[in-house]
Amino acid sequence: LFSLWGHFSYKNKILFFATTITSIIAALFETQVLVTFVPLITRLTSTNTSNNIDITLNYNLLFRNFYSENTPTGQVLLIFSILVILSALIRLTFLYFASINAANIGSQLSKLCFKSIIYSPYTKIIEEDTGEAVEMILGNIARTIKVIMSCSVIISSTFLTLAIIFSLMLVDIKITMIIFSVISISYVILFRIAKLKLYNNGKVVFLSSRSIISLGKETKYSIKDIIIKKLHLRYINRFEKVDVKLRRKQASSQFIALYPRYILEAIAILLLTNIAYNLGKGEMESNILPKLGFFSLGFIRLLPAIQQV
Repeated sequence: LFSLWGHFSYKNKILFFATTITSIIAALFETQVLVTFVPLITRLTSTNTSNNIDITLNYNLLFRNFYSENTPTGQVLLIFSILVILSALIRLTFLYFASINAANIGSQLSKLCFKSIIYSPYTKIIEEDTGEAVEMILGNIARTIKVIMSCSVIISSTFLTLAIIFSLMLVDIKITMIIFSVISISYVILFRIAKLKLYNNGKVVFLSSRSIISLGKETKYSIKDIIIKKLHLRYINRFEKVDVKLRRKQASSQFIALYPRYILEAIAILLLTNIAYNLGKGEMESNILPKLGFFSLGFIRLLPAIQQV
């Protein structure tokens, strides 16, 4: 991304910064969704209403002026619902800006590459396969757009992860650090295992793709011999052998990219269950439910964000 930054237009740079600012605002609103959930679930589950205003003022940072001791539960629910909707709209806005920015940058880079072909010497254009060069440019630009989009998502997920962790620490630092440490260690272990397998699969996919392209060219230039000597089955078997290897490695890569999520979800559920059991020994039931609900919602939001970092 840093090597491409110098090739970005001023407009694309401004749009990239706007996308980053949008991700920060989205993370801020996500924090408010979580901290507003605390007084809401407390009002719905606690019989002692005198604690509601204290919890609201302690955990809500931006919208505490909307609350008072006599604020009805329906109004708290309305504020929570509005924050959820605003958070979703801002995140959708971020995705829109990120996709538009990646498309604009890809179009600009494609133009620069095509311009380099047009301005090449006449002899070089005649000697080289221009069609193949354009095809390679399109493929590389498509991968570049994916990288730019991934960088935008990583930046957004980083802000979102930090915001959610901050919200969780407001309620209980000890529980947050325990769960986050266990999930982080598990994530690092899974990441290292998956990274090695994905790298090996990527090498096989690359070599298999080149083999398929070479086989296609060989088949095209040898079509007369294939027809005369009836070598159809031999070439079909060669193609099938390489193609099956390619598809299996692609399927393996997709599985490796998805399975850590389910393992992390299982670990988080087990941790929350054990924490709820231990909390039940020392706290009243009315105090357990708000905290347990808050951490459950927080880690439901946190796990997808961590996986994208």
